[in-house]
Amino acid sequence: MHDEVEWVFDPSPPSGQRQGGIATAHVIKPTLDNFVREVLQNSRDRRLPGHCAEVAFGVHRISGAAKEALLTAIRWNSLKRHIDGAAEQGGVTIGPQLLWALDRIASNELIVLTIEDSATEGLTGDEHEDGNFSRLVRHTLVTDEGGGQRGGSFGIGKAVLWRFSSISTVLFATRTDQEGGLTDLRAIGRAELPFHRTLDQKSTDWSGPGWFGIVDTLENQQQRAISVWGEAAEVAVAPALIDRRHNQQSGTSIAVLDFFEPEREEQRSVGDVASDILESTARWFWPSLIGEPSLRVSVVATNDGKVEFEGVARLTPEVETFAQACDREPRDLFAEPGDVHLGEIDLQIPARKTPPVDPPTDAQFTLKLRRAAADESRRLQGHVALVRGAGMVVDYVRIAGSATDSPFHGVLLAGTARGSTPSDEALERFLRSAEPPSHNQWTPDTDRIRAEYARGARARLDELSRAVQNAVRSAMAEQPEDSWEGPKKLAEMLPLTGRGGGKKAQATYRASALRAQLAPDGTWAFEGRIRRFGDTEAPWQARVETWLDAESGRGTPIELRDFRIENGTGVRLVAPGVCNVPAATSEITFSGSTVPPDVAAAGRTRLRLEVHGRGV
Repeated sequence: MHDEVEWVFDPSPPSGQRQGGIATAHVIKPTLDNFVREVLQNSRDRRLPGHCAEVAFGVHRISGAAKEALLTAIRWNSLKRHIDGAAEQGGVTIGPQLLWALDRIASNELIVLTIEDSATEGLTGDEHEDGNFSRLVRHTLVTDEGGGQRGGSFGIGKAVLWRFSSISTVLFATRTDQEGGLTDLRAIGRAELPFHRTLDQKSTDWSGPGWFGIVDTLENQQQRAISVWGEAAEVAVAPALIDRRHNQQSGTSIAVLDFFEPEREEQRSVGDVASDILESTARWFWPSLIGEPSLRVSVVATNDGKVEFEGVARLTPEVETFAQACDREPRDLFAEPGDVHLGEIDLQIPARKTPPVDPPTDAQFTLKLRRAAADESRRLQGHVALVRGAGMVVDYVRIAGSATDSPFHGVLLAGTARGSTPSDEALERFLRSAEPPSHNQWTPDTDRIRAEYARGARARLDELSRAVQNAVRSAMAEQPEDSWEGPKKLAEMLPLTGRGGGKKAQATYRASALRAQLAPDGTWAFEGRIRRFGDTEAPWQARVETWLDAESGRGTPIELRDFRIENGTGVRLVAPGVCNVPAATSEITFSGSTVPPDVAAAGRTRLRLEVHGRGV
């Protein structure tokens, strides 16, 4: 071993097999939202017992001397030879990206995104030992169970780090807590390139990836790069702003070199990127930010050392109502904005075939709904956040046909987010296995579900989806109030049109002041007003119909017991709810009542008044 810090790439294997880059980088859609989800979930998973993980993002635009210092520290001339080769032979997948990146770096600017977590485990294990270090830095598709509460389970999420580097190169620096003290800084880098050929004194083929570290020559004269330690590590990564000299806690720092957003056509300002990181943190990790927090996140954006933006992740209006659904005590009367409803949903988990072996298990979900106010954020109204013990929102599920007259926000707590019973832990394992690599839904179509559970997962998850939809609809069904205000829908102004005669413009009819009240015997009393605008030279007709509303279809018609015209000259009733109005009268008011409907639970159903006007 000698002390040279350099890039070492693996030579092409004897088989001549070629790889076109890191395939797993294309599994997860490369949005900033997904980048933040993957990074923060990894840090939260690795927090020390009883601690809150702290994650600091930095988005830094550097140029001039700072950029040259960074390129010198990472042995850019050596790395660039390999990037040049990969750009030439990398094909359409990554070749054009590398060519663009090389031109951009040469144009006197470089963007470095840093991620520094604290109160976490850091990268543990020897160079090739089965530990956090080798799983993150060396291996592909290798992960550990780490208990059912972890968010990751595929070893794929880390690929977003290289996907968001235009030169597919990432640096790592870490300190761990061993025997009560922090270790020296440990650093290494990895470039995830495709098969390529470099042309120096001779032509050499390389399998793809390379590592930045101390050059270690093995007995067979092959070389590898291993970790840099101590002061040499600090010198190597200081220009990339991850030397951790100011941080006296265990954890890991990451530098994504020449950060870019693959799905965007143009590079955004560092301030815009930083602001969106905070919004994404709140959107997906509000369960970890509330109560006794398990995660704290901050961000700073700089231009050549000058701070352009900085902030701390807090609840945004978009998600604050979901947090309130979790925090507030439920009420028996679930009627006013801010009221919270509590419900339970049962599910039987299929038998688990692999350790820990579980028989079919009856588990429960907790559903919390909060009625929304008219002035609250509408972006996620009518959605239920799916949350398990990983502290991240898996998905926001829209409730089909959700009651637009009664906006709400909902949270479905599952597994260890709900409790710590054996059935909660069994449900946590089941749902984790039901998540794809992006961890953004619960689906039976994962390899883990098929390998670990007996048949029945698809039926159970379909059953869960239906149960959530039905539970929300049932809870949000409008409950009649003992007042003339009635359901909100009855107070709406209804623009209606009718057909007039001749060539004159059609009249327009509008209903207003619609109110209804349910009596103890199941009958409804109602009143309202209808007015004609426009043509006043011909008689017209008004018709009122009453229906019990339904989630689908027109609903159930209810017979009128009586119908009266309260105001209007010369109006004549021609049928129940139907009257002819002379041309000189432009407005009438009416009232009436219905017979008791022969419909179960009519008291929890809306009454719909259909008021029509037309020319005669």
